[in-house]
Amino acid sequence: ANIIFQNSITHNGTSFSGGTCTFNTNNQSISGSSSLSFRSITVTGIVLTNMTTISMTGTSAGTLNGTGTWIQDANSTLNYSGQTITITAWDFSTNSPNTVNYARLGTQSIMTTTYDDLQVSGSGTKSLVGNITVNDQLTITAGTLSPSTFNLTVSGAADITGTLNDANNAGVNTFVGLVTLNAGGVWATTSVTTNTNLIFRGGIANDGTSFNAAVATFDTNPQTISGGATTTFTDDVIVTGIAVTNTGTVSMTSTAAGVLSGTGNWTQGANGTLNYAGSTITITGYDFATNSPNTVDYNAAGAQTVLDTDYDNLSLSGSGI
Repeated sequence: ANIIFQNSITHNGTSFSGGTCTFNTNNQSISGSSSLSFRSITVTGIVLTNMTTISMTGTSAGTLNGTGTWIQDANSTLNYSGQTITITAWDFSTNSPNTVNYARLGTQSIMTTTYDDLQVSGSGTKSLVGNITVNDQLTITAGTLSPSTFNLTVSGAADITGTLNDANNAGVNTFVGLVTLNAGGVWATTSVTTNTNLIFRGGIANDGTSFNAAVATFDTNPQTISGGATTTFTDDVIVTGIAVTNTGTVSMTSTAAGVLSGTGNWTQGANGTLNYAGSTITITGYDFATNSPNTVDYNAAGAQTVLDTDYDNLSLSGSGI
């Protein structure tokens, strides 16, 4: 049966399983100290404000639907398992903090909008179907987030234990805050081959399973690449007008000229290793000697020009002259 609500819900009890529900007639809120569960919600011509934690367990398209408006209030969470969201109007960003968690065990479409905190969990691939902005934190606890051909802008931190996989060069991925790969985290953006389509502004902390990118641009803020796992770039790394400090292990595998380039500065931090296959380094500023120990390894299977500078530890591996 369809249950109809016309004057809000406050839940402080042990459990609430709402099944299929409609909210209509008056503007309403769902509040209380205890979480609630619904199979699906239809909001008809009114504003419904989530002030608590709501899980929507239905997995079909349009589990949240209707001609009304859904608002995420401050400190609210929406755990959403539907394949799509089809409600007419929504606000996931004004009230902070709030979280929208795409939690389906399977594929989901990420609604095109601005989020405060966006979370991806469950399993399967969660795909952008338009440009999105995350005002605060992006969290991938499980499953895969695919930006597809669209712009993904994360204004805060990105915390990844699942997978970020961008298999398209179209669209711009911008990460303003620190990108953290936790144990089990996977970064796969080797299909992004235009430098300006993958931008870091807050650095990388990589303790994940793998981090494989093609190109990358570091700009706007001084940044650090750190962590116990290897951060690999298979194409150009451009540092624009800022300093990047490497305290982890960075591998640049392209053998082209000027793989490490730009108007900024690359500093080898203490315990940092740079494995470099490019034929030349053309970045404007560099410091390979001050912080000890650190290592720069020229490892191409072919000819390379060793940059004329001071080194702490210099290694020549691979082959060629």
